[in-house]
Amino acid sequence: MQVILRYVFHTGLWWVEETVTILIVYLTFIGTPACLARDQHPSMDLIFLKLPRKIKDLIRSCFLFVVLVDAFCLVVEGWKEMMFQRNFRTVTLGVSRAVLYFPMVLGGVLLLMVALLAGIEAIINKTSPPLLTKSEAMQTVLEGTDGDQLE
Repeated sequence: MQVILRYVFHTGLWWVEETVTILIVYLTFIGTPACLARDQHPSMDLIFLKLPRKIKDLIRSCFLFVVLVDAFCLVVEGWKEMMFQRNFRTVTLGVSRAVLYFPMVLGGVLLLMVALLAGIEAIINKTSPPLLTKSEAMQTVLEGTDGDQLE
């Protein structure tokens, strides 16, 4: 639509590009914790499936720790940048540039919540963190709960 307006009518919708940029930033930072909570991130687990259970648990725990540290950094650095940018305005829409950094803080908080809940669930249930790969989840379904092959 923007292309047609620009080339046919020699004008465009002035607010579209900036709005789309802001929406993509929100989608990215809110979608990341949602995907992590549902285990919908793409993963390459060919080698992971061949590892012993204890090593898989260690890798999951390390992954959870990295997610927690990363989420904490997102919140802290996002907040600093949001506070710095709050008095500046976007070029086209004229809204505070803090709008661009708020999803970083929100996404970091949501990511912290997802990772903390996964860790707490693992501690309460005395299991490994519940961050399965899709192949491992499928393998569990095919094998049954006691590890025997389904007939």
